[in-house]
Amino acid sequence: ESDSLGQYKQVASADSTLQLGFEPRKNAEYILRLQPELLRGGQFTITIETVPTLEFPVTGKNKTAILSVFGDPRDGGKRVHHGVDIFAKRHTPIIAPVEARVRFVGTRGIGGEVIWLRDSKRGSSLYFAHLQDFKVKRGDKVHPGATIGTVGNSGKARTTAPHKHFGIYKNGPVDPYPFIVPEYDRSDPFSLDTTLLGKTLTLTSEKFLKAAMSKSAVSRDTLKVEDEVQIVAVNHDYVRVEKSDGGFGFLERGEVLK
Repeated sequence: ESDSLGQYKQVASADSTLQLGFEPRKNAEYILRLQPELLRGGQFTITIETVPTLEFPVTGKNKTAILSVFGDPRDGGKRVHHGVDIFAKRHTPIIAPVEARVRFVGTRGIGGEVIWLRDSKRGSSLYFAHLQDFKVKRGDKVHPGATIGTVGNSGKARTTAPHKHFGIYKNGPVDPYPFIVPEYDRSDPFSLDTTLLGKTLTLTSEKFLKAAMSKSAVSRDTLKVEDEVQIVAVNHDYVRVEKSDGGFGFLERGEVLK
């Protein structure tokens, strides 16, 4: 809240490579900082891309094969779906989406033929249900892309078309969809027009300086006509501005571009 850099810690860095990857372990605010060489300047083009952290767990399939998602009602609303159902032909290979240890292989409850994997790196358990057969045994260490079983319709799925139920558990069930499906189309990278950076803006109307990048954010200050502010950061929807006295806040880009 004080906007102090003291509350942040470095979680990833790259000295000379052109690509930096980072897998967040929790929801938080992350800052990407570019530090050019001493006494050097220039322009940078940045592309930020969100990608899945796990491989898609059924060979040759993608999100179009997911026909039931997390939270769908089951048993007439008595329970909810704690995973995604990926439909494919019987005997289609099921692969390990990440490096993991096989914790259980066998028949269990409504899942029929099931496999449990333990992802120690992320502290989560991966659940595969309704399998036709197994290609691993308990205690095996599997690597991403390794076949662990095949698609079937065992257990409570015996009256439905062959598919694989996939679930993630970490202190309870977690929606697996964003872990295996890209959030954004790679052909439309994140990009910004940075021509506003560094410009001094003289206000022609009174504006409220927001404390955060949100329409519902409280106003930090009121900017009066002919007040001057410098634009120090931009994104698609907001600009961060600083006053001559060191005060700062956010304005909507539309207010600045009018």
